[in-house]
Amino acid sequence: MCDLTLTRAACCVADPSECQAIEARISNAGFFREFESVVKKRDSAEYTTARRPENENKNRFRTCCRTRQRVRVTAPPETNPTGYINASHISVTMGSQQRFYIAAQGPLPTTVLHFWQAVWENNVHLVVMLTDATLHRLGRPTACPEDAAGFVQFVDELATLRQTAASEMAVAHGGSRNTPVLVHCSAGVGRTGVTVMCDVLLHCLDHNLEVDVPKLLHHLRQQRMLMVQTMTQYKFIYQVLVHYLKRSRLI
Repeated sequence: MCDLTLTRAACCVADPSECQAIEARISNAGFFREFESVVKKRDSAEYTTARRPENENKNRFRTCCRTRQRVRVTAPPETNPTGYINASHISVTMGSQQRFYIAAQGPLPTTVLHFWQAVWENNVHLVVMLTDATLHRLGRPTACPEDAAGFVQFVDELATLRQTAASEMAVAHGGSRNTPVLVHCSAGVGRTGVTVMCDVLLHCLDHNLEVDVPKLLHHLRQQRMLMVQTMTQYKFIYQVLVHYLKRSRLI
């Protein structure tokens, strides 16, 4: 399957070919190969801290965060000697800007305090929770949103809240601060990956930056394994792009 990249400038012509190209792409038999061709984790990554015996009960699923990218928390050595939490630092460069995220699993009863400690210590001002508030209803880790229109509105609201938080921090601290947004679902890879990708991709469309979905997915998986777990989730990202372009009347 040939590469498909988009920019807002390219889509501003009075020609629906860009959206048609996306729709044809996700209907093509080669779309599954595109998704499967993106490596699921960094080849050289090591996960020794996540797999230590004392940390096994801190992992909701077998999904592990690589040692180099993991979020570290200050915790009593008798309960958490390595300061482990199943959460990863994620960074994405978009043009001249850099955006930071923390991708985390939904907290367990044994890790709730560690979760909020990570929020505090990393100066997180915005938490995006993609699950039900009740722990036993966190949902399947491979669940996928179904409403592209509603999800675009959700990402719009996320952008507004990020800007509001940044403005409030600028007033409080006398200058802008680029702090991470913490995003979590159940495993912290499926719906979390979809949300991070859509947040980045829609920003790129708005600012005339290249949109390359497989390249971005590869970049995220180098930092946290299995981001965007299923082809259904991957396809949904393209559907969000199509809806956003049509809603913006770019074609």
